[in-house]
Amino acid sequence: MKIIILALLLLTSMNAVAKWAYIGQADYGEKHYLDYSSIQESGNTVKVREITDLASPEKVANKYYFSYMSEMEYDCKAKTSKILSVTWYEDNLGNGAVISSYAYPQGVKNSPIKLPHSSIGYTAWMRVCGKQ
Repeated sequence: MKIIILALLLLTSMNAVAKWAYIGQADYGEKHYLDYSSIQESGNTVKVREITDLASPEKVANKYYFSYMSEMEYDCKAKTSKILSVTWYEDNLGNGAVISSYAYPQGVKNSPIKLPHSSIGYTAWMRVCGKQ
């Protein structure tokens, strides 16, 4: 129980110091933001936190959420991305109660996704890999 409380406090405090920068809006009206202060580079890969704000609420774990924060890993050479973890929030911009969260366990194959040029993922890749 103490570990869960500590994890929730850590997520809340990380969000408080984040520097969210708007990067665009996708097809269904959701707005996307990057936290440039979270960028971690290693070779050709870059890890970064992103928030997606929804235009209307959706459900996960039988509860409504308005935003979700993803820890992403971008391969700057291969132009791919993969999700490392996701946390769903009750309110916009990662505010409110944590509804649910998921992190890919160590050793689980999480295949990278090729980024189409017209996607918001490609825009994020350009930003974190220094192409824009």
